[in-house]
Amino acid sequence: MAARGIQVPASDNQAPAGVVHLGLGAFHRAHQALVFGSLLDGDDPRWGVLGVSMRNPALADVLASQQGLYSVQIASASGRSWHIGGAIRTTCLATRDRAAVVQALAARTHRIDRLRDELHEALRRGLLLVSTSGVQVGQVNGLAYSELGELRFAYPMRITATARLGDGELLDIERESALGGPVHSKGVMILAAFLASRYAQELPLSLAASLVFEQSYGPVEGDSASLAELCALLSVLAVLPVRQSVAVTGSINQFGQVQAVGGINEKVEGFFDLCLSRGLQAGQGVVIPRANVQHLMLREDVVEAVRTGTFQVWAVEDADQAIELLTGTPAGSPDAKGQVPVGSVNHRVATQLTRLSVVRQAWGALGEGGHAAGGAKRQVRRARPARHR
Repeated sequence: MAARGIQVPASDNQAPAGVVHLGLGAFHRAHQALVFGSLLDGDDPRWGVLGVSMRNPALADVLASQQGLYSVQIASASGRSWHIGGAIRTTCLATRDRAAVVQALAARTHRIDRLRDELHEALRRGLLLVSTSGVQVGQVNGLAYSELGELRFAYPMRITATARLGDGELLDIERESALGGPVHSKGVMILAAFLASRYAQELPLSLAASLVFEQSYGPVEGDSASLAELCALLSVLAVLPVRQSVAVTGSINQFGQVQAVGGINEKVEGFFDLCLSRGLQAGQGVVIPRANVQHLMLREDVVEAVRTGTFQVWAVEDADQAIELLTGTPAGSPDAKGQVPVGSVNHRVATQLTRLSVVRQAWGALGEGGHAAGGAKRQVRRARPARHR
């Protein structure tokens, strides 16, 4: 063919495919596939194509019988020439060879995900501490998202909170250690503003709280963990344990509404993979923003697990829905007088913050006059929660 002026591919047509292309139409064969072929001729083996015919079995079968080779006529100012396209390594029909298409897509991920595998191995071996069962006060499974070149993945991280008597400071340990980025710091500030606005409009916010991503040794950026951080803090204040079988992602605003985040599919799949490696159990799943439901395009095994009820994805619109799901205790909505049901999450949080405020004021009075201790004790015993707005 070369003697007739027909250009033939120089690359090995038996090399494995590195590109999955959905569609075998003329445009792909005359344009993209030729570019991939030139890259293959330059000794870059990554550009071999698995061509997936979406509807036409005849085209896939004919190309397969020709080992993926086909002819293209190229017209230019100097005349016409023929070229043999050799980038297509193999072909299949989407409706007939579905397993082969899925396997090819999964193989690409497997080639580039060494870092993800190492992180998941550390989680499985307990080197990175993340629980997928049981309950714990002040501890929530967050989800970290990473992009490294073509690789996008997520994995769970433990978020913890502590609270004690103080002057209203919410300590962001990531920020104080210079690991937290500006967007993450903004998210924590919004969280603090929500807490003060909801529970401390009529009294001093008298707690000292801290938030941290446990075993975080690099930069932390973004606000997608602010819902999980808030739930960890509410758990501490209400003294209510959180389900460790659930991971949480979502950002919040100053009104407690849950906002959309990025990497939603990778986050759901990241927690699913950890649960799967330990053995799926009833009640495991991920809390996501309702606004992200439209972005869900999960792997087939995750969809099947959700369909059979062995894994769940819950969509929430506000912080109350999230904390109620995590603790199993009603969040508690205020009545016309601003009072919330006794025993609800919001009532327990408001009661604790009121108690801390009374204790702080009592200590202040004791420091000023030296004779207020007895009265302070009576105030603590009679402390009632402030109205919840």
